[in-house]
Amino acid sequence: MRNRRKLRRYIITYDIVITVLALISIGLVIFDLVGLISIGRRPFRVIDQSITLIFAIDYAIRFSLAPRKRIFVKTHVLDLLAIIPYNEVFTFLRFSRVGRFARLAKLSRLIGLSGKLKHISNRINRRNGFYFLLSVNSIIILISSAVIARVEHHNFIDAIWWSVATVTTVGYGDIVPKTLVGKAVAVILMFSGIATLGLLTSSLNNIFVRSGRQTERKLAELKKELAEQRVILEEIRSTVLMIKSKMDDTDD
Repeated sequence: MRNRRKLRRYIITYDIVITVLALISIGLVIFDLVGLISIGRRPFRVIDQSITLIFAIDYAIRFSLAPRKRIFVKTHVLDLLAIIPYNEVFTFLRFSRVGRFARLAKLSRLIGLSGKLKHISNRINRRNGFYFLLSVNSIIILISSAVIARVEHHNFIDAIWWSVATVTTVGYGDIVPKTLVGKAVAVILMFSGIATLGLLTSSLNNIFVRSGRQTERKLAELKKELAEQRVILEEIRSTVLMIKSKMDDTDD
């Protein structure tokens, strides 16, 4: 029992780390696409390469553990897109100066990272990781609030208010980001909020389905126990009747 709890704790921690890394990588790609940073320069290049290496190791481990390799590859195509080092490949092929190829590579990477997040979300959903989802969103809100407070020149409380309003898809409109960075953060929060609502609905559905299955399982166990008790009672009854019959024969 303790080993299961430890394993579950390790898996949850691992998923949190992978999710945060995926969000960081998505942020880097988005900021690079809008021209705020250059992902091919330090320190962003080092960060991006490190995250890509971790994702590649994650993919290799899950591929080696998969019982059906072909099905795994077919269902994890987007994960594969997320670990392709486009900058290095294009630099080697001397395509890095062609804007069309560079933009296509970044968009492919973004799609791949989104797919990776989807697979992580599915794993969370299967384990009903509501608290995991809540913790990840709290991290996103805090980071987004810090960025907004910095680039939009708001105090941190107002930035948190704006982040919560945005991630819940309410959007009061009292605070509107004006800088490119602020708008990029808003887009990330919007997508995060939409994904969270979908996962929350699925998690609640899983709770009811799981409780229904547990009730059915308990009823089946009770029926089985009753059947076993009935068999035992029948055996006792037969034994009593046999003893009574022998006693009657003895009396005769």
